[in-house]
Amino acid sequence: MPAPPTPALDALRGADAVAYLRDGALVAHATTSLLGIGANPLSDRAMDALDTLKGRHRGEGYVHVVDCAEHARGWISAADLQRWLAIDLPGPVTWVLAAGPAVPARVRGPAGTIAIRRDTHPCVQWLCGALGHPIVSSSLNLPGAAPAEDLDAIPAALVAALAGAFVRPPAPVGAASTVVAPTSGGWRLLREGAVSKAALIAALGPST
Repeated sequence: MPAPPTPALDALRGADAVAYLRDGALVAHATTSLLGIGANPLSDRAMDALDTLKGRHRGEGYVHVVDCAEHARGWISAADLQRWLAIDLPGPVTWVLAAGPAVPARVRGPAGTIAIRRDTHPCVQWLCGALGHPIVSSSLNLPGAAPAEDLDAIPAALVAALAGAFVRPPAPVGAASTVVAPTSGGWRLLREGAVSKAALIAALGPST
């Protein structure tokens, strides 16, 4: 017998997606780089569900997205916030910075850091603008699988874990964000992604 079709994710309105996130549910959403799984970092329910879904342990850290610098205040240390505002680039670039007091311990990196980027995608702008703070955004896949390029490509187990999908144009570029960290003398590349090392060097000068 043929396998049953994978159930489809419910297409959510923006207000419904925000309500689900506030309630601690997981929501598929679009970013400038990839489709992601959005979670409210202030919700233990959400983070328990995401840790289980991704096979992760507390304290491993997650990437956050935010709509604007104002909603990042308190999430980035005061010193690193000023550096971030001075050197942040347009496009999918995630910065690993010292976490501020608003960041829950369970979503910080092992060294007390936060991985965060300003994302201009309308879905991120809507969600974070309504919540007033960053959200965790993990790639739309199960452990060991490639990130899904469209909602029809995700397995039933992933569909079942999500409240629905808030995905609107434009389509993501289809590559993970580039990850960088500031250093005392400049910056260091941690992962090359949608923004190339050459583009970073052109904008920021040589890496250290």
